[in-house]
Amino acid sequence: MSDTPTRKLGPGDDLEMMQTPALWPQWPVLPMKRDHEGKREHGIFIELMGTFECAWVPGATMFEVVKRDDPRVQTFSREDTNKYHEILDAGWVVD
Repeated sequence: MSDTPTRKLGPGDDLEMMQTPALWPQWPVLPMKRDHEGKREHGIFIELMGTFECAWVPGATMFEVVKRDDPRVQTFSREDTNKYHEILDAGWVVD
């Protein structure tokens, strides 16, 4: 038996979830994961309240406090669709 739960999202749903913070169960944070080189990695996607920006923080979990000056934080416009695709193309999916 695998300890990886079955994903409930279908193709294209990860992109829709990333672009629609109103759908995030733990708003303003959206947990992400990927299996890379045999290891599970975690990251978080954050809606920066009061702005039109999001932040991508690979290596972080939703259980830690991430400050804006953390070197892992990558901020970008919510309308920058290239960044969403870049994250998904690297194997990240909504957790």
